[in-house]
Amino acid sequence: MLGHKPLISCDSRELLKQILVTDYLKFDRSPSEQIAFDDLLGGGLILQPNGPAKSARMALLKNFQPSALKASLLRPIQVGLQQVSKRLHKPGLDSTCAQFEAQSLMQEFTFEVAFRWLFHGHLDMSEDQIQEMRKCFDFALNHLHVRVFLPWIPKWAWEVLPTNSNKKYKRYICNLRENLGQAVLSVLQLESDGRSITSIPKGQDSNPSVVFNTHSKSGVLSSLVQQVIDEIHSESDGASQGSGANSCAPLSRVLDVSVKRLTTMLFASHDTTANTLAWSLFHIAKNEKIQEDLRSDIENNSFDGKFSKWILMESLCMYPSAPLRGRMITGACPVRMNDREIPPGTMCAFNLYSIHRDEKWWPDAWIFNP
Repeated sequence: MLGHKPLISCDSRELLKQILVTDYLKFDRSPSEQIAFDDLLGGGLILQPNGPAKSARMALLKNFQPSALKASLLRPIQVGLQQVSKRLHKPGLDSTCAQFEAQSLMQEFTFEVAFRWLFHGHLDMSEDQIQEMRKCFDFALNHLHVRVFLPWIPKWAWEVLPTNSNKKYKRYICNLRENLGQAVLSVLQLESDGRSITSIPKGQDSNPSVVFNTHSKSGVLSSLVQQVIDEIHSESDGASQGSGANSCAPLSRVLDVSVKRLTTMLFASHDTTANTLAWSLFHIAKNEKIQEDLRSDIENNSFDGKFSKWILMESLCMYPSAPLRGRMITGACPVRMNDREIPPGTMCAFNLYSIHRDEKWWPDAWIFNP
């Protein structure tokens, strides 16, 4: 039992597929995850219920097509690699024998790329300011990970504990939200003729008070903000059905939801990606055969080859970014799993690390073999 909730362990590929794919609408995030990460991610794509979360991800999918990514990521990746090169070739440092912490190096790189990809042209920040923002973000994530593993401490207690960590966390969160809020506002051109704009009417293209920044219509940030506005309008339409009232999206709510989703995208594209890249570099450095095959793949395919992708997939398999996860059965009906009826409210825990290294499912599961 976990607190007052029953807990079962799901240690097979079939059960994992049922929870995450086949019957995903019957499961939801664990309460401890929702409570711990709500402050930072709120209505982001991670903590939304599974159905709306999938719809929101599908709406953003156009920005993640290979052709779109190549065009939008090329410059951020170049800048990120320049920063890595500066770190590796500091004046007075002998890079041939110096040791580097790959995880930290890749965290700097992925944050640089993700930040510039999401906010290019929307936040005017120096390199030092971007790195300071990364440190704030990483501290907030580490603080929240502690909360996940201490689920018996209620949320209100975390909010009132007078520790230096809590005070620093609150200060960093305010700073992060302020910067991301400025980026969201930069997407919108608020032409109010001196009037204070508090809401965004439906069909803003025909309303001169609120229009989208013409320089950002094709960007990820613009797509995300537009999606949030459309969702809020849809909710308003449903609530006012039959009343004849025009739906409006309160600007404060647009900012709040957009900022939390942007934070989620930074979280997903920064920390987890850095973990995968660090383990990939670790195994590339250890194995000369992998180095030779990768070099050949790059020379022949310009990073579009299969072997490069196989290395990343093998790293994800052997070193999952979030190895210990759980889902709770929601709704009023039990779910049938392995010929047993599992009641609602049951926590289904799964250890991706052990499943991916179980030789019952994978031959040579402990060998890095892309």
